[in-house]
Amino acid sequence: MSLSLSLSLLLAALSFSLSGCSSSSGSDGDNSNPNVDCRSNGHNFNGIPGVIEKVNFTGQTATINLNSLNANDVYLVKVNKSACVAKANDTGGLNANDTGGLLSATVFDDSQALQAQDTFESQSSFLPMDHIGAMEFNANPPPITEEMRQNRDRLISFAPFAAPSVNDKRNFWVEEVFNGGSFVQKEATLLATGTYSNIWVIDNSITTPQAQALATKFDVIYPIETKLLGYEYGGGTNGDGGRDGDPKIQILVYDINNGNGNVAGFFWGKDFYNDSESKKWSPPLRSNKAEIFYLDAGYIQHSLEFMYSTLIHEFQHMINFNEKFVKRDKNSATWYNEALSMMAEDVVDPLIGVNDYHPIKVRIPTFLTFYDQVGVTEWDNLDSGASYAKGYAFGAYLMRNFGGAQLLKDILANDETNEKSITAALDKFEAGLTFEKALARYGEALVFSGTKKPSGVLSFDNTVNKTIDGTTYTATGFDIWNISSGGVIGPKVFDLSPREMRPHSVRLHSLSAWKNKSGSLSITLEKPANDDVELYIMVR
Repeated sequence: MSLSLSLSLLLAALSFSLSGCSSSSGSDGDNSNPNVDCRSNGHNFNGIPGVIEKVNFTGQTATINLNSLNANDVYLVKVNKSACVAKANDTGGLNANDTGGLLSATVFDDSQALQAQDTFESQSSFLPMDHIGAMEFNANPPPITEEMRQNRDRLISFAPFAAPSVNDKRNFWVEEVFNGGSFVQKEATLLATGTYSNIWVIDNSITTPQAQALATKFDVIYPIETKLLGYEYGGGTNGDGGRDGDPKIQILVYDINNGNGNVAGFFWGKDFYNDSESKKWSPPLRSNKAEIFYLDAGYIQHSLEFMYSTLIHEFQHMINFNEKFVKRDKNSATWYNEALSMMAEDVVDPLIGVNDYHPIKVRIPTFLTFYDQVGVTEWDNLDSGASYAKGYAFGAYLMRNFGGAQLLKDILANDETNEKSITAALDKFEAGLTFEKALARYGEALVFSGTKKPSGVLSFDNTVNKTIDGTTYTATGFDIWNISSGGVIGPKVFDLSPREMRPHSVRLHSLSAWKNKSGSLSITLEKPANDDVELYIMVR
């Protein structure tokens, strides 16, 4: 989890390693919504609010004629549906001969974006981030060997579990310097214990009341989160206690950041393995051989409420590791895993009393300014603030339009990960619905909310309640056009100049002359050279 990024990091060039990129021709869209109207060139229609026009090209250009506009805002929405970067000049857009001198009429420029983010960060204390080394490991863990399974069975068979007591001592492997790769053993004291967790503390870095508060809150979180997501390895009514035989989860608290870092907590799948195996890896790691995650003492001292949400976040990572990797031998990419943790925060936070650090408040302002910088299926450690923000926003969009918390439950329960997992869950909600089709309509959620949200469109501004095993989980709708990032309201809107598009991304474009427009408007658009880029005209 992370504190606010510095301006220098925000200015750093994004660097991604993309593989398997190939353009596909004729990506299909979802036309089930009656408001999505795919038409041929030169078609006239009334520009009433809520009109969404997918631009189909029979030649190199298409003309859209909007009539009966009445103080409406008009947007060009571009969607890159591929796993590849789309070059700026390949994304199509306003015909060069039809600009009317308006091409440079910027609605929201980059200097405003940086100013908005700088102001937002000065007002916000927390932008949580997970341990980078742990994220990379969990996205590509080593295989589980048969020897490891046999060793675990022998350990449980010949060494019966003895529950620890408060004030007991135990040594844990931790990194000597955060993210430095060198491990040392440090002694921790068990300061508190609950029904579902043991709170171990190194160097008296938090108080006993703080430790007990964590244990008490995790007792509330555990049944709510497990009925939604599944269990950690060895957990559940018939569980055997997992790697350490302890039915309780170990939570280790220490100064992760040596006083000046930006990680509030992390789960690391290395602790699933035997230490004899993990120390042979390159670089060598040391295993605590337990169902364990780690919390930073400084963050706990600053805000227990924030760390309650962190408990939810890290617990999803632990459950994900068991449900996807241990049970199904599937690796979860960082973007997918992090999005699911924030989706869990989204619907569990309200049930445990977290308000000030709900991801709507923590993530959405950053998303509205930087949503175009990192694609949905990307993760950039240099720009982790934008990565977390877009990850939460896409998950929030999915839950508020395609089944609420039940969709999250189905994502964790299916036999896939990443895009395929989302597709499998969406297909349960509506037959034939895919990740790509949901992405194609993501732009609707960026345009329509609040008082200008007509029926039938997809939006962040939908509240979805879903009762699962007696607990009602609520994904609360919110109006993105009523959220400020550094004094700028709503999502960043670009002028019509062509810009590079990240993989699996969307972008809003408009002009000053298209805002509060009445009467008629004729728009001639050039066909994208990249077949994976789709264009939509939306009238708000």
